[in-house]
Formats: sequence, C-alpha cells, structure tokens
Amino acid sequence: MSQAPRHLGAGISSREPMALVVGIAEADKRSDAPRVGNKLIESPDSHETRYVYYRVYGEESEVNTKAAFNESDTTLGRIDTLSIAPPCTVGSLKSRVMKVEGIADQEIRLFKDTDSEVQMKDTGRALSFAETFPGCVEDDPLAVVYCSKTTSSSSTMTKAIRGKYNFRPDGRKISAALWHAYSVGEILFTDGVKTTLNGWAAYRAVNSAGREAFVHAGSTYFSHVEP
Repeated sequence: MSQAPRHLGAGISSREPMALVVGIAEADKRSDAPRVGNKLIESPDSHETRYVYYRVYGEESEVNTKAAFNESDTTLGRIDTLSIAPPCTVGSLKSRVMKVEGIADQEIRLFKDTDSEVQMKDTGRALSFAETFPGCVEDDPLAVVYCSKTTSSSSTMTKAIRGKYNFRPDGRKISAALWHAYSVGEILFTDGVKTTLNGWAAYRAVNSAGREAFVHAGSTYFSHVEP
C-alpha cells in the first residue's frame, strides 16, 4: 500500500522560513527579558532527505544516468531537493540536472512523468516543501529528454502522415516523452526519414501543436495533404 503524502507545513525548511514580526512595544519588553538558552527543537523527520526522481531519454531511447542509485535500473536517477538552487523553479531544476549529468552540448526538456506529452515550463514551480511534487515518488519519476541544440527544422516536416490506428504510449516501455499519441485519421507531418526506436520502425513527426516526437511506422500511412 502506498504511503499517503505528508503535508509538512510552513517553516519546515531553512530555505522557506516563517517570518516573525514584533512591534516596537513588544521589542522593548523583550530587550529587558532574560535570555534563555536557544536549544534547537527539531522535527523527528527534519533530517529526512527528499529526492526528485527522473528517468533519462535520449532522442531515440532511454540512456543511463550519472545519478543512478539502483544497479538494476540505470536510467533512473535522483537528486537531493536541497541541491536545487532557489527559488526551485523548473529552470533551476533543469540546471541542476544538466550539471549532475554533465550536459554541455545539448539541452533537455522536462515532463512531469513518463506519460506526459506537455513539456514543463521553465518559470513553473518545480517542487514544494509543504506538498508532494512531480518526481517525488520513485515509481512516478519525471522524464528528462535530451535534445540537440540544432534540432531538425519543422520546415523539413512537409510530408503528411495519418494515423491508421489509435496509438497511445504506455509510459514505461514506450515513453510519451519520445512518442506521439494520435488517433485514427489524425494528420501529422514528417520528413519521411525512417528510423528505428525501441525496436520499431518510426518516423520523426510534428503534430498540430508543433510538438516534435516519433510516430510508429506500422500505425501510420502517408497522405497527400499540404502542411
């Protein structure tokens, strides 16, 4: 049985302290009061390390992470939440992941889980110390997708391709971060260059939202439609 998320409350982190405001009159009274030993009172869970878990994908398949902690699953990594520079936005999380992974000549995209098709925005809040957050559970990690800084231009995606069947990535074996989800008759555009991904013949294509990912060659067919 999965453990219910813990709501830790305000002031639980040294990086997000509470503010105590004292008026002038109260401050004068406090100045004459005897000092009491300031013994730190800590929560039993205050030293519990919290992680952001993520699974790494290259442009065509899963890749090993430098932050792996399980020898049997080397594409799953984790980083300590306290190592992420404040204000803990998606942008600062990306910077931390890139540093840990030693990424210099590539960029990365973050998705809230391996089933998500919507990229996380750099200005969005990455995590909260008072609530659960994307990637806080090992079994439901973020998806980190490497992408070349010189990605193929959408201007080369001029060949229309339609969905022959409904196709939905299952998340673990077929990541939604790499594959398009599409319906029967849905039109996408590709450059027509066939490749192999996860052992399947595939095409890189752009959908109506402008997102670039792969389509399964066996569940699509070419159609005469102008882009």
